[in-house]
Amino acid sequence: MPRVPDDAVQAAAEVMLRQYETEFSAPHLTWRDFADPAREILEAAAPALAEAAAQKITGHMESFGPPAPLTPADPVGRQHRAWRRHFGIAARVAAGAFSTREDQLREAAQAIADGNFTACDAEGGESR
Repeated sequence: MPRVPDDAVQAAAEVMLRQYETEFSAPHLTWRDFADPAREILEAAAPALAEAAAQKITGHMESFGPPAPLTPADPVGRQHRAWRRHFGIAARVAAGAFSTREDQLREAAQAIADGNFTACDAEGGESR
């Protein structure tokens, strides 16, 4: 279950309350009465929002970074690799922003099941 910040839940619940009040008289209700449905909606949307943020970061990295290296010794090349590394980390953090430990373990298990990992046989020295 994604971890949605309480202030985001409150903001969404306040919108839901205002929408409800446009149709019904509800002076006895507060945003807290809408917190559970708001949290449920935000939890459902969180993975898609996190992925969208990660894609925006990746797009920025690709559009505005320093040019690709011309030679391995080119100082601009180091700058280019550092730019990509830093933005790559930011994109991965954004993609997992709402993930719980259980989500991360489930994703890791799926990656292993799909064969999307690298392992090294320390004694044989072979990667597989």
